[in-house]
Amino acid sequence: MAYVFHLRIEKILLRIKAIQKSYKQINNVNLKIRLLKEYEVLKINFFQIKTIVKLIDNSSTNKLSISKLLSEECNRCEHEVFKNKYLFSA
Repeated sequence: MAYVFHLRIEKILLRIKAIQKSYKQINNVNLKIRLLKEYEVLKINFFQIKTIVKLIDNSSTNKLSISKLLSEECNRCEHEVFKNKYLFSA
């Protein structure tokens, strides 16, 4: 189960990076709107996963568990999601 969450987090992170990289290079308004919508859906999916990981992590008493590693991965991914929070303001 942890591996599935890890894969989903990685997939979301890779797609968000691709969107952030290409957004400013695109002139087509319709494509920009589609990228914005996809970005928002990815953020929602990420926070759903993060909530589940947090619940699993909080229920674990082991300080060196897989859930701790997933929680750390979520924190790093969240930083990446919001590092360009003004990217879509224009």
